[in-house]
Amino acid sequence: MNVKIIKLKNQEEVLCELVEEKDDVYVIKNPCVLLPTQQQSIAMAPWLPFAKIKELNVPKEQVLFILEVIDEIEKQYDQQFSAVFAPKSKIITPSGPLGLAK
Repeated sequence: MNVKIIKLKNQEEVLCELVEEKDDVYVIKNPCVLLPTQQQSIAMAPWLPFAKIKELNVPKEQVLFILEVIDEIEKQYDQQFSAVFAPKSKIITPSGPLGLAK
């Protein structure tokens, strides 16, 4: 993933995956904001919590700068947004009481 922090002209900071840079826009996905918690840690919250966002075009004219994130935040972001696939095979268990073999 190409995880970045985008600082917008309205002073918002958006943590996101930078998908692509085009002539006049940045294409991002999974935008979120970082929030400090009472436990002295950082939580992630959706940037636009009531919107369905697959990818979003952010006009370059609205961006002040784009920065790399520290390793710990990138790891947390990856864990939050990486796809996890369940195996398609079924678990076979022996028959009998409590799954024990007869």
